[in-house]
Amino acid sequence: MGQQNMKKVGVATAARVLGALLAATTASAAHAEADTATSSATIATPISIIKTQDLNYGSVVVGPGANPWVAMDVWTGNRFCANDTVCFGSATAARFTVYGSTDANISYQRSIPFTGSAGPDMRIDLTCQASNSSGPLIVPEGHVLPLVTTGTAIGCAGVLHANPGQPDGNCSGSMTLNVDYL
Repeated sequence: MGQQNMKKVGVATAARVLGALLAATTASAAHAEADTATSSATIATPISIIKTQDLNYGSVVVGPGANPWVAMDVWTGNRFCANDTVCFGSATAARFTVYGSTDANISYQRSIPFTGSAGPDMRIDLTCQASNSSGPLIVPEGHVLPLVTTGTAIGCAGVLHANPGQPDGNCSGSMTLNVDYL
């Protein structure tokens, strides 16, 4: 390669180096900023529901009077039989224990069909109440329920509406208690 060509290569290389230096100087001279976001999460205990007792109205004799019904207390299972009904035998309110670590939403079917082996269907107007280490909580369906890891007790019962002269036979229905985090 001749000296003339080497000069051209040297000038071209010098121009490239100078351009790179200028670009680097310009880039580092530009103003840049950074900021940091904090990340966090709350890990909640999975909700678990354990049914500890079924809802059982015991034995009920329904006479021919109008609007026979039986009301049950959600905690004691005590019954009040009205309008030509007579109650006997043992009765229990439904009981659940719910475990979790924060507030949750409770929901259940307010009116439960109650089907007899003979005769027309009846219904139960259901209500549930809760109690935990903070004490009793009246928590209507669809409202916030404070859960605790040691367990929140939920009792469910209500009013059984029978038909006048309801025929003999076994009756049954079912209820579902739903609890989910907000």
